[in-house]
Amino acid sequence: MIRYFIACTCFVANVLFYTIRLNLSIAITVMVRHNTSLTVGKMELPLNTTKSNDNNVQTFDWDEKTQQMILGAFFYGYAIMPIPGSWLAEHIGGKRMIGFSIICSSILSILIPWAAGVSVGLVVILRGLDGMVQGNVIPATVILLQNWAPKAELNTIISIAFAGMQMGITVGSLLSTRLCSMNVLGGWPLSFYTYGSVGLILALFWTVFVYDTANEHPCISQNELALLDSNPSPMESDIKIKSVPWLSIFTSPPVLAIVISYFSFDFGVYFFFTDIPTFLSSVLGYDFQTVGVLVLLMCISQLVPAVLYGKFMDFLIQREYLSALNTRKLYAVLSLGIPAVCLLALGYASSNEYFMQFLIITTFGIYGVGNSVLSNPIDLSPMYSGIITGVVMTISSSAGFIGPFIVGLLTQDNNVLRQWSIMFKITAGIQIFGMIIYLFFAQVEEQEWSCTGAVMHNGQKQERSNLKISNDEEKASLINKR
Repeated sequence: MIRYFIACTCFVANVLFYTIRLNLSIAITVMVRHNTSLTVGKMELPLNTTKSNDNNVQTFDWDEKTQQMILGAFFYGYAIMPIPGSWLAEHIGGKRMIGFSIICSSILSILIPWAAGVSVGLVVILRGLDGMVQGNVIPATVILLQNWAPKAELNTIISIAFAGMQMGITVGSLLSTRLCSMNVLGGWPLSFYTYGSVGLILALFWTVFVYDTANEHPCISQNELALLDSNPSPMESDIKIKSVPWLSIFTSPPVLAIVISYFSFDFGVYFFFTDIPTFLSSVLGYDFQTVGVLVLLMCISQLVPAVLYGKFMDFLIQREYLSALNTRKLYAVLSLGIPAVCLLALGYASSNEYFMQFLIITTFGIYGVGNSVLSNPIDLSPMYSGIITGVVMTISSSAGFIGPFIVGLLTQDNNVLRQWSIMFKITAGIQIFGMIIYLFFAQVEEQEWSCTGAVMHNGQKQERSNLKISNDEEKASLINKR
C-alpha cells in the first residue's frame, strides 16, 4: 500500500535527521583534545578508544564554553524556522520541502570536518544552518501525510512517520560511537561523511518515489486511490492559500491547547533526556556503565509506544469505543498525566534502586505516545495544519533551553536529592497544567477560520458552506461569494 510506503519513507527520513542532529554531540568528545569520554545528556561516559591521540586524527583545543556554543547553535537555528518553513511548505508541498532539507542537511554534515579545520565560527554557522533546515521537517511532514492518510488511519500513519525520531536517537547513539572509534578517513570525520552520503542517496530515492498527492503517484491502485479520494486534501482540491489568518490561529483556544500541551510534553522529554543521566550519576552515585545502559533502555522503550499508539487510537475510533475528541484527550492523560505521577514518585524512590529504574524507563517510554497530538492540527484546519504545527514546534522548542536553565539554578550550589525533587515537582506541575488545558480546550472540529484567505485557481474567493464536514463526505461543499 503506497500510503504506508510514504509513511515509512518519512520514518527513514526522520531517522536520518535525528542521527545527523545527534552525531556532533558524540563526535565532539573525540574531536576535542584530551577528551576520553562520551557525553550522553549532561553525563560523560568513558570511551574505550585511543583514536583521539592518534597522529592521523585531527583534534581541537575547544574549551567547554566553545563546545556548548557549537552544540547549541543547532537548536537556535531550529527554533527559527518552523513557522516560515511551514508557510513555505504549504505553498510548494511537503515533498519538496523535506527533500530540500534532506539534501541540505546531508551536505552540511559532509562539510563539518572541513569547517572544523577552518574555524569555530564556521562550524557554528553550519550547525545553525542545519538547525534551520531541520526546523522545517515536522510541519512539512504533517502537510505531506495529511494528503496520504485516510481519516480512519490518520493517527497510525502519523505515528509511523514520527517514530523515526526515537529510532534516530537509538541508532545514532550506537552507530556514531562506533564510527568515531574507527581509524578510517581520520576517525571522527567518518561519521559525518557516512550520514551525509546516506542522506544524499535517500534524497535521490525521495525525489523519485515520493509524491505529494495520491493522484500524482504512477503506481497507486484504483482501490487505494478511491480510499484517499474520499478524504480530499487541500493540495488535491482547487483551493490554494492566499493569506494566513495568523491572528485567528494565535488566538484559537484549541490551537493554544495543542501549543501548551506540547510545550509541557517537550519540557518533560528534554529534562529527562538531558538531566536525568546527571541525576543518576552525580546524586545517586550510579556508575557510568549502569547509566549508559539505562539511557539506551530509555530510548528503546519509546519505540513500541511511538509506533503502536497511533494504531491503537484509530482502533478506538473505528470501533466507537471512544470518540475522536476523547481519543485525542487520552493522549494528554497518557503522555502528560502518567509521567507527572512518575516524576513525583521519583523524588521519594531513591531508596529503592529497581523501582527508580522502572519509573525512569516507564516514564520515558510513555513519552513515546506524545507525538500523536501532531495529528490534531489536521483536525482543526487541513488548510493550515502545517502552519499550526510550525507554531507548536517553535514554542515547544524553547523547553529545551528553559528546563536545563532551571536545573542549573537549582543545583549550582547544592546538587542534592532535595534540589532535584524540586525540579521533579516543577516538571510534574507543568505537565499537569498542560494536561488540564488540553482536556478543557481540545477540539477536533474544523475551525471557522480554516478557509480564511483561500482562493480558487481563477482568483475568486471561496468559503466552505459547511464547517463541520463529516468523515463520510467525499468532497467539501464550496459556495462562491462572488
